[in-house]
Amino acid sequence: MSRTEQVRQLVKGIQLDVKQYQQLKSLIRHQHSLLERRDSDALAQHNPRQDELCQTLEQRARQRTELLSSLGLSSDSKGMQRLLSAIPGDKGRKIGLLWRQLQQLVRQCKEQNDINGRLLNSQQRCLSRLVTPEKVTAFENDYGQLQP
Repeated sequence: MSRTEQVRQLVKGIQLDVKQYQQLKSLIRHQHSLLERRDSDALAQHNPRQDELCQTLEQRARQRTELLSSLGLSSDSKGMQRLLSAIPGDKGRKIGLLWRQLQQLVRQCKEQNDINGRLLNSQQRCLSRLVTPEKVTAFENDYGQLQP
């Protein structure tokens, strides 16, 4: 594959990632509402779709890394910046905007996923306290000792 074809493939991957990260963002927000409602049946149906999309996005990120490496660039944001700066004119600017949009979507998805994780953790702690309560404190005296 020529360098031009590699760059085209990389750009197509970024375009597809933008669309799919928008979908992921929507799915993660929906997951949040399901978590808030504690709708485990709906979560059981929802999560595999979200996981499948994440796997697709991970695979494309690996392909992007391989393409950057095959172009002689580092497989990180610096490598992508070098590539973008080498694309002349309006085309380079448009691809740069697309790349920044993708980076922003990734950050937004990570932030929402962190929020979902904290909510789930909070719910698990609450459930754990209900299922395995600590010492019953209703019969403790002022010194923290249990009354006979």
